[in-house]
Amino acid sequence: MNEGSTAKDQDLSLCFAASGDLRNIIKTVNGLPQDYRGQLKLVINDFHSQVAIRNVVLLCMLLDQSGPSEELTAEVVLHALYSAKLTTSQASFVQSWIDRINSMDRGSPYLFDGQMEFGSRCDLRWWFPGEVAAQAHKKLLYSEDGEWLLKDNASPATAWDPLEVNKTRQKLKLPEEDYMGNLFFHIKHELVEFIKRVRRFNLKVFLFSMDLLVLPEFLDIMSKETGKITFDRVETSNVMDTVGPSAILSSWGPRLNRDNPHSCLLMYSMNWAMRIPGGHVESLGRDKVEKTMAQVFDYLGFKRGMKLDKVPPLGQATTNLGAFHDTRPSFARYLRENGVQEACRALGVRERKVPRILPPRIGVGLKDFDSPKITITLEQFYWTGCIQYPTWHERFLEFEAA
Repeated sequence: MNEGSTAKDQDLSLCFAASGDLRNIIKTVNGLPQDYRGQLKLVINDFHSQVAIRNVVLLCMLLDQSGPSEELTAEVVLHALYSAKLTTSQASFVQSWIDRINSMDRGSPYLFDGQMEFGSRCDLRWWFPGEVAAQAHKKLLYSEDGEWLLKDNASPATAWDPLEVNKTRQKLKLPEEDYMGNLFFHIKHELVEFIKRVRRFNLKVFLFSMDLLVLPEFLDIMSKETGKITFDRVETSNVMDTVGPSAILSSWGPRLNRDNPHSCLLMYSMNWAMRIPGGHVESLGRDKVEKTMAQVFDYLGFKRGMKLDKVPPLGQATTNLGAFHDTRPSFARYLRENGVQEACRALGVRERKVPRILPPRIGVGLKDFDSPKITITLEQFYWTGCIQYPTWHERFLEFEAA
């Protein structure tokens, strides 16, 4: 962690302003020191109310020490997230929590203000629109209108870092060829570790379902008696693709904890490259595409003039061109055109030129973050490019108090 050894005794407030599922929360909590003794506050928000209430159901199962064992609970949560069908006992366990939450007294037809306490150390509370109700266990991935919330090509294989999955495989001595099996054990390991930590940490969890840009105003209403709520980390997913980076800076830049020099606002973009000339290599013409394709083949070990038994894998070259394209100049232009520098000056924040949490693009490390192309090994390239399927144009940003 950026805070170093002092983090274990430090109170931390972490905001996941556009959480989606619980992946980033799980990985963040698992990244805290094993002997963390501070007060941990998690604010978790998602605009889609059905996603938000699903997170409540899953968190209740993960936090409750009176339920099944850590291993069994982890497996139920894993299957609730990713499997087509639950066993009878798993379905019964999930449904019991759904029924318990839906039966709570709402107090108001306009606001579902719910609260659960898990022992003396953990408190879970949520504020959702009044009509929100958890769907039956068979419908946790459907909207309240019966709409399937996932894309048809959605897969947990693209959601978890394949390099981390491979480390788990090596640690557990699992067969390399069974990637989905290895992924199961990796996710289960992460969930078990999360359960162990949250059940012994001093923890307060607050969940919301509203617009990311409106949430700070709601937090102001909540904190009239306690004072302004600030955060040591604010993670905003790729919402900058829809509202723009400056809007997020305006809403969340003032929320950084200025008493912590390591506090940080995180953003990333998936789609910026389609809006700026030169953002993706295909926009630069045939000559540039051919030169970049030659770099891909060279990286894969196919040299000019080499005699081959079969044609080189053209698909691997065309789908991974972005890995060898320097996106730094065009992304800097994207930030300028979206008024990021002006917003930073007005709000007293600045972009970190040297990242501390995430490299600015996939395929490079924190030490070689400024490389114009990927620096990972050929094996790492295989795991990332052929399993996670990035566009290689993704860019990650960190902002800190000036």
